[in-house]
Amino acid sequence: LAALGVSRGDAVGVRLRRSTVDGRVGATFSDVPAGSLLVHVDSAGQVAVAVNGGSAAEALGGQVGEVVISPIA
Repeated sequence: LAALGVSRGDAVGVRLRRSTVDGRVGATFSDVPAGSLLVHVDSAGQVAVAVNGGSAAEALGGQVGEVVISPIA
């Protein structure tokens, strides 16, 4: 995430195919409201997308490796 120039609390766009959903960089689910997208570094050191209290796969309708994350200016 640092390579993108984003850090905890920053807004990001999470793009899957032709749709972009707003997300926020955080460290824990409590960093975003319930139902919101969280972009974080998981326990394996990989960038991950999650939904607080939900499923990112259901929210985005995607598969591993299909998501693109970009900073929102």
